[in-house]
Order: sequence, then structure tokens, then C-alpha cells
Amino acid sequence: MRTQAILTALAGAVLVCVSAQAANLKQEAQQLDRAKVSVTDAIREAERQGNGRATEATFHSSTHGAGDYVVKVLSSDDRKLMSYRIDAGTGHIVSAGNEPVEKVFTHLKPEQIDSAQTSLAHAIASAEKQAGGHATYAAVEAHGDHLVYDVKLAKDDGSMSRIKVDSSTGHLASAQ
Repeated sequence: MRTQAILTALAGAVLVCVSAQAANLKQEAQQLDRAKVSVTDAIREAERQGNGRATEATFHSSTHGAGDYVVKVLSSDDRKLMSYRIDAGTGHIVSAGNEPVEKVFTHLKPEQIDSAQTSLAHAIASAEKQAGGHATYAAVEAHGDHLVYDVKLAKDDGSMSRIKVDSSTGHLASAQ
């Protein structure tokens, strides 16, 4: 009897968590719909400022304002990793800072990123077009000697999907 009550309470708690997560994803998707600056535009601005290639981009929703993007850019000389926070309403860089380059190179080699045929911005655009929704997170990952972009999409219905984009072709490698 007690075990059944615990399982029922646990199932209720899981349902509340899943509902809250769906509501958060729906809110993020709606906020991204209203954003004046897309994630790909934010990446281009960060890459221009950092004179390099983006390795990661994340959207952060806000209860006030349009939210912001955090974009990490590896400099073209592979010596500097910059993190840029960009306002999703204006496209202006709100803050910038250095990060340890070693954060990127624990699993990746600089020459892999430099030689990738597909950029992070292109991978995001491809994932959004093919699967629908708005990217809330994207990053480059190493799978052996091959790079894949991992893109998380929030959809208007509150669901989320994760898309892998091949860095050499720009085509979808898998979807969840």
C-alpha cells in the first residue's frame, strides 16, 4: 500500500516536471519568434567581432526583454576563445570575455574546426528548416576524426528536438 502511494506521488512529480519543461520550451519558442535578431545573425556578429568561427551558441530567455544569445568564438589563429553575450532584441554585444582555449580542445582539434565545410550558423539554419522550431542551443562535437553539430530546437507546441548536422555536408545526420 505504501509503495503504491510513493509510486503515485513520484509519477505525479514527474508529470509536473515534464509539464513545466514543456511550458519553458514553449515560452522560449515564443520569445525567439519575437526576437528581432536570429541566432544565425548573432553568430555572424560574434564571428566578426572575434575574427574566427563559432563553436557554440545558446539562447537564454528572459522575463524582461528579448533574451540573449551567448556565442563562443575560436579566433582564426586558434589561440583565443571569446564568449559574447548578444541582446536578441537589438543585436548589440552586451558583454565579451576570454575563456580558456582548453575548454574547446579537450575533444576537438583546431584544424578540425578550421577545415569544417559547414559553419555553426549554416548547421542551425539547416536544422531549423528541416525540423522546424528555433535553435536554443548548438555546439560542435567530435565523433572520432569527424565533426557534427548538435542543435537543440524548441517548437511552438512546447516540444523539443535534437538534430545532428554533418559538418562536411551540412545535411542532417540524425534527429531525436
